[in-house]
Amino acid sequence: MKYTGIDLHSNNAVVAVIDDQDRVLYCKRLANDLSSIIAVLAPFREDLQGVVVESTYNWYWLVDGLMAAGFAVHLANTAAIKQYEGLKYAGDERDAVFLAHIFRLGLLPEGYIYPPQERGLRDLARKRMQLVQQSTLNTISIENILARQLNLHLNAEQVRHLDSAARDCTRLAAAHRDCPGGKSRGPAHPAGANQGNRVDASSRSKTASGVRDPRNCTRNRTHTRDHDHAGDGHHFPFPHCRPVQFLLPVR
Repeated sequence: MKYTGIDLHSNNAVVAVIDDQDRVLYCKRLANDLSSIIAVLAPFREDLQGVVVESTYNWYWLVDGLMAAGFAVHLANTAAIKQYEGLKYAGDERDAVFLAHIFRLGLLPEGYIYPPQERGLRDLARKRMQLVQQSTLNTISIENILARQLNLHLNAEQVRHLDSAARDCTRLAAAHRDCPGGKSRGPAHPAGANQGNRVDASSRSKTASGVRDPRNCTRNRTHTRDHDHAGDGHHFPFPHCRPVQFLLPVR
């Protein structure tokens, strides 16, 4: 009886064939070419008990091709495989031989080989989960930057709805912090500011040319939602160095 282990990589694969005495009959690194791998395994086909393929991100083409060629393919769950600690020799060749070895002993942790027609839905769900995680990570990163640099405390929904005007005004906050006499005021609640949740922010000082001078502007804090009035601390304190209109949705 013979057993095959394949250590699969992005552009090459190490193919190892052993017998029932753990003697290595073949072990070589090949390019990721299906016809070349099948040609190597062809002389051992009659006595071959199975082919173990490492479950990497690119196993579809190899597993499908070997199964279509008539080989019994087993997908190794690499996360559940633990080699002996303290091995003197390690490498891709050793990994391929080890896959064949634990398959021979009946100790191979196997993964489920999804039918090709069902993989699209699984891959789509996985990609959506990955994008959601990345979006959450970016949102938290922006929250931390604003809190660290400008002492602004925004929630995730406010960060997601930042428009270009808000981003421009945020970039002026560092210069505005150094305004002489520009002491921070408490949250202002102008009449009618809650209509449509629109807040018209304007500065109070201009130069002779009509352009607002950030050195002479005074800071103000405007509310963004009705629940901000309750004192929960989630204000939207942008420096008003030029007219800016914010639009934030209601929960």
